[in-house]
Amino acid sequence: PGTLDLIREWFRTYKIPDGKPPNKFAFEERFLPASFAHKIIHETHEEWKHLVGAQEDGSDLSQGLFLPGKDKLNCSTVERDTKIIRNLSETNLAAMG
Repeated sequence: PGTLDLIREWFRTYKIPDGKPPNKFAFEERFLPASFAHKIIHETHEEWKHLVGAQEDGSDLSQGLFLPGKDKLNCSTVERDTKIIRNLSETNLAAMG
């Protein structure tokens, strides 16, 4: 009990020692369900695919951003990155400092 509140408080205050103001949170600081996060991730990924596709067909939707072409994104890269993220999430990040 209280773990989520402690995590939120850490995200609120971790920049203060650098002279920055505390972070603020949306949704009246309520915790939202995982389904909400999954929806945002899906929407963001669809927009990213749209930008990459537009860059490849010559459209000017990249707005000066460098986006890797689909040839640079192969399954092994995605699988590797997924494994790294999973390993990090399983690690006790608080113990890392």
